[in-house]
Amino acid sequence: MNNAINVITKHWAGVLLIVLSSALVALTLSMLQTPQYLSSSRMLILQKNDGDIDAYTLARASEKLGNNLATIIGTSAFMDRAISTGLVNTKDFSSVESQRRAQWLSFVSADLVPETSILEINVRHPDRAKAEKMLVAIESVLLTESAGFLGMPQDQIFMQVVDAPLTSLNPVAPVVPLDTLAGALLGVIVSFGYAGMRELQFRRKKIGQMPIVSRVQEHTYPDRSRSSAQDFQPFPHRIELTPHTTPAASSLENEQLALVDHQAPSDLLKETIAIGPHHDKVHSMYDDLHAPFGNQYYFENRVIQLSEEVI
Repeated sequence: MNNAINVITKHWAGVLLIVLSSALVALTLSMLQTPQYLSSSRMLILQKNDGDIDAYTLARASEKLGNNLATIIGTSAFMDRAISTGLVNTKDFSSVESQRRAQWLSFVSADLVPETSILEINVRHPDRAKAEKMLVAIESVLLTESAGFLGMPQDQIFMQVVDAPLTSLNPVAPVVPLDTLAGALLGVIVSFGYAGMRELQFRRKKIGQMPIVSRVQEHTYPDRSRSSAQDFQPFPHRIELTPHTTPAASSLENEQLALVDHQAPSDLLKETIAIGPHHDKVHSMYDDLHAPFGNQYYFENRVIQLSEEVI
């Protein structure tokens, strides 16, 4: 939520411009529409009871008749009967049949009040007087010819005006404040999308300006499985020393064993460890002996050099 507020605040100028523009467009379109006046009335529909029908069934039958009449009012046949009364101005209708029907439906609407047999009729017209006259024409046709439209005898249906025509003093459409508010709300929704898109473009641009690492340095280690014979020599797992005669004991006191780096391959461990022949940790039957092969041996990836150096 805080992130959305921050994004809207960041792009407040664009958001405000979109909201105001949308409200202005809605206001303009609403003011350009032709004002409409409303005239309405209600009629009660009852079917004659001969004494052999219960009240509930009779009420449901009257409700069914009302639904049928609400549909019949929108037909071209009913329109012609209403125009023939002389109360409807024929100049309000086109000579083209399809356009005449569309115009009639734009003026007149009828609905049955739910769970009742009361028919509510509404007429909208730019002229207040014409709206009321058109409604009176519809009521007169229903009072005199409704049975004929339903295919019933005239004495089997009873219709009565329960609410006389009532015409509004002011236009009911368009509602300029409501239309302007709706336009502003639509602008708010659009502005949120605009702010989100702008923020997304800004972040993409910022990411595009960041330095890109074109090369990643990799550290490689020697692969002994692919080393040549010159680079790596196999080493024995054991060192077998051949004993032989040693010099005088006095010279052996200055002898020691030293581990030194002596022409070892590059991947061998390089360290120097000096150990005297009589060191406490030296326990070997060959500690006091000289070794052949130039005193050099390979053991556990190390070059062992036996030398006589004074500690």
